Amino acid sequence: MVKGEFWLVAVFLASFVSDNRLNEPMAGNDRGNKGRSEDDADDVRLMRLIGRGETIALEELIEKHQALVAGTVARMLGSNSDVEDIAQQVFIRVWKSARRYVPRAKFTTWLLKITRNLVFNELRRAKRHAHVPLNRKQAQKIRR
Repeated sequence: MVKGEFWLVAVFLASFVSDNRLNEPMAGNDRGNKGRSEDDADDVRLMRLIGRGETIALEELIEKHQALVAGTVARMLGSNSDVEDIAQQVFIRVWKSARRYVPRAKFTTWLLKITRNLVFNELRRAKRHAHVPLNRKQAQKIRR
């Protein structure tokens, strides 16, 4: 799958908004900007725009953090089977939670907490629904 195809989840989340609100600076006296790195302040700005329904901001955030999220999911799962699905779920959760987002900690801390929670949910789900072989041949293949 081409990198750009998978991460176009933003297109499915809302209608396309085309204006220059992505270039809005954060106010210097804004509590969300105080003591933050430039990179983190940019993430907070993007989250505010996403909270207003800006799909372009979501696309920018996905491009910026997709490798971090996918890498974390892959390391936690130990396989690539569900990495793309869970990573996509993370960004859907970001979209749905954007209006409630409060920048108490670094943005990536919040993002990785969502990532870890979704991976833990998947691991619990997989444990509850363990694969049961349909016949002896399949069972023997699994044992080898």
